[in-house]
Amino acid sequence: MGKLLNPNEIENYEHKAKVLYENGWTDLWHKDNWVRKEWFDHPTIDIDRAGCSTNVAYSTYIKENSK
Repeated sequence: MGKLLNPNEIENYEHKAKVLYENGWTDLWHKDNWVRKEWFDHPTIDIDRAGCSTNVAYSTYIKENSK
């Protein structure tokens, strides 16, 4: 993963975080490190290595829900 950003460095962070929280994502260890809540119980996912940035998580959410 690249450099973790502080929320004030991420455009529209509050909006993106709200959408992610409401749609099955949660931050883990840092406000710019997101995982899907379902991954906590997945037998083959190492949750501590599974995170992605706010922008990647938000883009993934948008892409998955624009079909």
